[in-house]
Amino acid sequence: MQTGYYMRVSLRMLIGAVAAAALPVLLTVAQRPASAPPVRESHGGLTVSAEPWNFPQQYKARFPKKTPFDGGVIAINVAFQNDTDQPLRVDLDRIRLLLYPPEGDRQKLIPIGAEDVADLVLNPAIKDPSPKRKKIPIPGTKPKRGRGKDWDALHAVAESAAIGTNIIEPHATVRGLLYFDLGRQFDLVGYSRLYIPEVTDVGSGKPLLYFELDLSRGAAR
Repeated sequence: MQTGYYMRVSLRMLIGAVAAAALPVLLTVAQRPASAPPVRESHGGLTVSAEPWNFPQQYKARFPKKTPFDGGVIAINVAFQNDTDQPLRVDLDRIRLLLYPPEGDRQKLIPIGAEDVADLVLNPAIKDPSPKRKKIPIPGTKPKRGRGKDWDALHAVAESAAIGTNIIEPHATVRGLLYFDLGRQFDLVGYSRLYIPEVTDVGSGKPLLYFELDLSRGAAR
């Protein structure tokens, strides 16, 4: 009788200990913010989807150490799906992040390249936070100027994760990140639109309709 009693008590204690050990893990999972589904828009056989990475956890799979988020930069995961029989060209340099805050002036932010991302994260003092930025380089098109081992590593990861080409071949999809310097004001994503003004048919040069994706849908404010 006593043996059975002590076994039941021991079993209850074991179950309680397992539950207590699992509680922090369950709380961590429950507290993780759920990202909103990508915003999509289609015109003329081209579908564009955009997903702003609003939370630090979204960067960890691509950026094992320092991330753009650490430097006040928002990354937007963009996909161009070409369902036509012709190659299409997207002018990446003309893409803008339009900000419409309820208080304050409207702004148009230009995308920044991997070099700017690395500077803002690791050497923020050397960058002038003006809207004048260099054009987005297509990865591999120019020599890289290093500023140390950590800078080189972050630059390489940011460049490889970025959109790698401005040409979308027929029945193909191009994916990658666009980076915008929000100066750590990530709440502004809740009042933003991604504006893509120039997509053209490579063969004819004929422009498609512009795209303006409302990123405020589902964004945390």
